[in-house]
Amino acid sequence: MLNGRKYRTAVSALHPAAAPSAAARQVEAAAHSAPARTFAPAQPVLVRMYQAPDKWQRATVEQVEGPSSYMVRTEDGELHRRHADQMLARAEPTPRVETPPAQMHRPAVSMPSSPSTSDEPIVIPPPDMWPDNWHT
Repeated sequence: MLNGRKYRTAVSALHPAAAPSAAARQVEAAAHSAPARTFAPAQPVLVRMYQAPDKWQRATVEQVEGPSSYMVRTEDGELHRRHADQMLARAEPTPRVETPPAQMHRPAVSMPSSPSTSDEPIVIPPPDMWPDNWHT
């Protein structure tokens, strides 16, 4: 009824203590809302660009201007002011470790060859030859 809202009557107007105060309603609404997005200086982010062909560009937070306003520097060196709603956090860039081609095909663990191992291939029978109780 009434989409979950409490209706106001003459009786409820006589007892205002029964109704929650505006401050209590604000505290409850803040507890259920999503946390505000915050960014720190030197944090890598994606910023929304409105005139570039790409909608999102990589950038780094240069300075915090206010509670939700930031100065960011894009990869091409331009400085832009963006609201927190126009920014997305991105992962820290990890340094790439290049492995030399000679080490790429080397096995990580060398297994000693034992005389009991044979070079015969392992033959797996087709499923119709499997016993009915193979899983027990």
